[in-house]
Amino acid sequence: MKRTILTTLFLLIIILQTSAQEGEEKRNQINFVFGYTHIPSAFEEGEFEKEVFVPTIGIDYFRELNEKWAVGAVLDLELANYVVNFNREVRIQELNATNLN
Repeated sequence: MKRTILTTLFLLIIILQTSAQEGEEKRNQINFVFGYTHIPSAFEEGEFEKEVFVPTIGIDYFRELNEKWAVGAVLDLELANYVVNFNREVRIQELNATNLN
């Protein structure tokens, strides 16, 4: 009895893997991203830093419209405090500030 069940499960796994390889491509894609964001120059903890690497987590969503075109959204969450100088104006990135790209 056990041998029959194991054989059936084994064959079922092989069939499912084969059909998964021949299936149609998905039109939606969701990615979970863990990485670092590069900041070329910033003030971190009161000191000027030439480069700052900030830990980042994010979610990306893409929808395929046809073979050549896709549309998507990227949502990143930067996990650090730093100050960046933009066009002679200082803006503070708060802890867990959300950036939409």
